Amino acid sequence: TWQVGAVAAGLAVAILVGLLNGFIIAYFGVSPILATLGTMIACKGLAIGLTRGNVLSGFPDPIVAIGNGTFLGVPLAFLLFIVLCVFVSVVLRRSSFGQKVYLVGANEKAALFSGIHVKRVLLMTYALSGALAGCGGLVMMARFNSANAS
Repeated sequence: TWQVGAVAAGLAVAILVGLLNGFIIAYFGVSPILATLGTMIACKGLAIGLTRGNVLSGFPDPIVAIGNGTFLGVPLAFLLFIVLCVFVSVVLRRSSFGQKVYLVGANEKAALFSGIHVKRVLLMTYALSGALAGCGGLVMMARFNSANAS
């Protein structure tokens, strides 16, 4: 249905913003805090422009269920949280990408000299971060049945 497409589009935008952050940080050498604050302000301005500052509300029941529904008495938002925690844990502990993330985080120069493509790791890390932030935004939007630019 169209709801799945809308959720997928929202997550795709979140991943693109994460990639933009990673690109700015990896290729321009901008401090991560400045890059992420800058893109946050730009995205907020774009959101205000697109919505004209209005609150969007009245989402369909399948979307609202993500934030307010339950499965066997357990909130769906909590189940999503557990699934994402397991996914990230497996990625960080059991994949070569996860090992590279730890190495780049520990010492970026040593990782570079070890043959790790540091810029690619940063891009993928920020893309993952954007995806997780998008999931968090989706749950908040569904929980409150509304969305605004802030």
